[in-house]
Amino acid sequence: MTCVEKRYECRVPEYALTGPQVEPEASFWNHCPQLRMVSLKELTDVTDDRNDPRYFPPYPDFCSSAGQKEIRREFEELVDLSKRRDDPCELVSKGDCPALTRTPCEPRKDLPKAFGCRAPVSRLFNLMPPALGAVQVNRLPGQQVIRTGRGMARAVEAETPGIFHRHALNYLITTRAWSPPRQALVWAALDVAIASALQAAWYYKWLSPRQFTSRRPRPIEYARSNRLQLDVLYDRPDELNPMYITCPDARPCADPRGFSPGTPRHPAYPSGHSTYAGAASTVLAYFFGNDDTPEFLAPGAPPSKIGDELRNMADNIGFGRMWAGIHWRSDHEAGLKLGQVVGCLVLRQLASICGGSFELCPAMPPARSQCSCRDSAPCPATKPPSCRDLKRQAEACKKACPPCGQSNTDVPDPCGESMADARTADGMRAARPEDLDRRSVQQGGVPQQ
Repeated sequence: MTCVEKRYECRVPEYALTGPQVEPEASFWNHCPQLRMVSLKELTDVTDDRNDPRYFPPYPDFCSSAGQKEIRREFEELVDLSKRRDDPCELVSKGDCPALTRTPCEPRKDLPKAFGCRAPVSRLFNLMPPALGAVQVNRLPGQQVIRTGRGMARAVEAETPGIFHRHALNYLITTRAWSPPRQALVWAALDVAIASALQAAWYYKWLSPRQFTSRRPRPIEYARSNRLQLDVLYDRPDELNPMYITCPDARPCADPRGFSPGTPRHPAYPSGHSTYAGAASTVLAYFFGNDDTPEFLAPGAPPSKIGDELRNMADNIGFGRMWAGIHWRSDHEAGLKLGQVVGCLVLRQLASICGGSFELCPAMPPARSQCSCRDSAPCPATKPPSCRDLKRQAEACKKACPPCGQSNTDVPDPCGESMADARTADGMRAARPEDLDRRSVQQGGVPQQ
């Protein structure tokens, strides 16, 4: 069983504990390292292909009457939002918003242009304690944190990219009995998706040679050039931001031309917030989307799936920039789509570990409440795998590994088995997220009395 090539000079004991072994296969995943930034070629091979549903569309044609009409409509929506941003009843629109994808990795080719549509506020914003550095609030557990359009704009105003998705994963990962290497791999995939999405957004903002995809003016620029009024938010005190500063992100307080410091100094198309939020939600929805949303996040609310909440969170984060008056609707919708494409390219990398034999959705024992764990239950007498067996698997992994910088495996269907419906080997129902030990500081739920 030993892996040591040179014999020891004495009898040296080796690990031999029986029981469920913690993913020994992770010992050779780095024979085929896959997680990396999505390359520009990998991205534009699909996003610049007009025949591909993942095509990144141009923003409205400034030179055509139809494009000018659409731009005016987008501007009128921003003006209307600025008048509604302090009304709690206007935070969410009536009716369902159209989805940008059929499945996580099958986007619609055309943007929905869903004027007036404002998705429900994601219950994942209600995780307690709130994400450090994102927004400071005084709310009871289970109460909706964000209540107005202004509040949504403030929540994402100076957000560290992906902080709300990282906060969500910090909870969601407690509902899985994953090995430490697998947990770290999912964390890394989330961060790679966020970073790749922002680089994709910056490419299209600044460098894309295609017409009407780069250097799009901000709404305030359109307003000034057409002598129109637009109320752009910038960092001022309000209920969600008591620790405000005058000049956010070190931008000058007094632009020579009088522009508000609230508008970022980079082109509008696409929205960076929408792009990274679309990528992050796509990655997390793949692993957790079919899980039930825990009741403690919104007591008394109708049931929902984590995938619904992640989709809403992506829309909320991007739409917060529209509430602030600094992005057009097409910036937001195109950014969400671009982010979803990037997220699926990152999932494709994971699926290509060991040439496609890596199990993205492994079978595993469900989590149980610590209070109902039966320590006297017999453990399976599973022995550690031999070094010979692991080496054989490692060689097969290395041999099947795609060339550096390439991914060769299509993303399979999302992890479909809800933790709420899983059963343990002895027939007991797996613990729902809200049933897990409430004493855990990671749980974020309402403490049991």
